[in-house]
Amino acid sequence: MAEVRGVWIANVGSSVLNSEDEIKVALDNLKAKNFNLVFPVVWHSSLTLFRSSVMKAHGFDEIHPSYQATGFDPLEVMITEAHAREIKVIPWFEFGFAASHASDGGEILMENPDWKGIDGGGRNLRSGELTWMNPFHPEVQEFMIDLIVDCAANYDVDGIQGDDRLPACPYDGGYDPVTVGRFGSTPPPVPVNPQDGNADWKEWTKWRADDLTEFLKRLHRDIEAVGSRRGRDVTLSLSPNPYPWCRIFFCQDTKEWVTQKLVDTVHPQFYRPTTARYQREVNNLIKHFSKERNMFSPGICFRHEDTGTTLTANTLQECVEINRSAGLSGQVFFPYEGLLNNVGGVNIGDALSASGGVFEYADTLPDIFA
Repeated sequence: MAEVRGVWIANVGSSVLNSEDEIKVALDNLKAKNFNLVFPVVWHSSLTLFRSSVMKAHGFDEIHPSYQATGFDPLEVMITEAHAREIKVIPWFEFGFAASHASDGGEILMENPDWKGIDGGGRNLRSGELTWMNPFHPEVQEFMIDLIVDCAANYDVDGIQGDDRLPACPYDGGYDPVTVGRFGSTPPPVPVNPQDGNADWKEWTKWRADDLTEFLKRLHRDIEAVGSRRGRDVTLSLSPNPYPWCRIFFCQDTKEWVTQKLVDTVHPQFYRPTTARYQREVNNLIKHFSKERNMFSPGICFRHEDTGTTLTANTLQECVEINRSAGLSGQVFFPYEGLLNNVGGVNIGDALSASGGVFEYADTLPDIFA
């Protein structure tokens, strides 16, 4: 059967996107290991890893300065080389509505201070050690849609991807004057635990989640238009946290996105250190998305950051088998370098593709990626 076998390729802690030679080496390895999809990062710390007319029009670097200096375009090379190996490419807008690690948000918020996200205490909105833009500001939403469409329209990509930061807003965000004005009344105070919020809090969360769904509706429409002009579909892929946690903590209503058909494929981040915990996430997915299960190919992390656990080849293969047994459409691994790891004396990539391994044979992607 057709199956997603993907990897995320980062630009931090990775050298893959540094040169044409390194891209070729990585893609040769992925082809040999029977992978069929890559998600290279293209939006990180308010910088693009592709040539963006939108960034240039806003007075920012057209492409990340390290590439501007050399004339190298990693996305262009990635697409050319991946397609030559029959591997699809979906650019990954990793930072989404987050601006940067800097406490002040860095250049993009210095130039556009009214784009800052504000938390319930009146401070710059911070989450995941990042300072965020305001996901509910109309100008921020327009900027992000323009940026993504810019990439989809000017490169021969097979899709685009948002993740746990797009579309998303940390639960304590939205307390800036623009968003409060749009909401129409004073939002309730942030509870200690957002899962325990009262009726007013639930209404506030629903309003914010609905607004992000409307943002996604516009993005979906514009991406479809790009595909129509090109004469083939451009896949819209999202990688939120597990549902319903993502709705409670990041205003990401995956259920509504799927129901309204605003996304083509979903890769929820099931980053768990054991097979048992991974199985629980899949069971929960089936509980909420039984009829739509074939839209899902979960994210699997080679190393669980909270526990420091590096998953063994056996654990990874068990997770793949769980996905197959549940009728899911595949899986995406993070990050690419995990395939190169030796765990317990076993090379991960070799084990997955060896005789008897879960990726022993090559496979095509599901029809949505055609």
